[in-house]
Amino acid sequence: MFPRYPLSQLSSALVTASVLALVSAAGASAGANSFAPSTPPDTHDETAIGLSALPEALGLRTDRLTAKQRERWRSVVRLVFAADDLGRPLHPTLRRMWEQVAASGHEVYIELPEPRRSARRTAGLFRIETVRPDGHILAMVRLNLETIDRAIVADAAHGGFRRFHELEREERYAEVLGHELGHAVWTLADPERARQALTLRSRPLELARSLLRAQPDERAEIHNHLNELGALAEAQEVPARAAEAMVWRELVASQAARGVQTVSSSRPKAATGSPRLPAE
Repeated sequence: MFPRYPLSQLSSALVTASVLALVSAAGASAGANSFAPSTPPDTHDETAIGLSALPEALGLRTDRLTAKQRERWRSVVRLVFAADDLGRPLHPTLRRMWEQVAASGHEVYIELPEPRRSARRTAGLFRIETVRPDGHILAMVRLNLETIDRAIVADAAHGGFRRFHELEREERYAEVLGHELGHAVWTLADPERARQALTLRSRPLELARSLLRAQPDERAEIHNHLNELGALAEAQEVPARAAEAMVWRELVASQAARGVQTVSSSRPKAATGSPRLPAE
């Protein structure tokens, strides 16, 4: 039934389709758990890895972040570009998705809202804001850090994936970023997908309003449309979840190389309840 898929969840869930294919194809071409070699940016050059506030900075734009928020964002970016002694990415899935977004030519802004302004039960969000007539896209990725901090570790899923299991605070943020970049990679590949995302953001609400005014013999068809949108929303989450699972595995596998202890007092404590994670 459609009530399983809240209208607020449909807006960005509907915009993804096959980022799993993109990520898997890249991994297959370079061997298991790796991607084709790429020239890593100079990690000391903040502009090259998107840490600068300059508008021309590559990667996710930080214009909307305060100085304090930008410092927190730096810790996530360091994980994206972490490399071993030979310069090989420790988190190739995350790195590749970042590079795909950076090479798209579109503008993607990062947002780290204050707790009072963040959705309590949403860890992250990818959303298309505008699509210009020339096809240029403005979008945003939002990470609700406090929500992520409070989230409990998920039960084991297919392939052994356990959301946030064994991850430190910044690693959790990177995992959710992987989910949202999974959405971004697919959507930014085609302006028509972004335009469709804008349309689908309003369509469920339009149908719900129509349902209130509909005659009894019209309601069944509207319910069918809503159910189709709900099912599609859930199906479209699958690729982003798959990308997230790959990022999680790489984060766990790289901990020894990064000197991360398996038990740490800095690990976020489990919250009461289970926020819906990650996001849309």
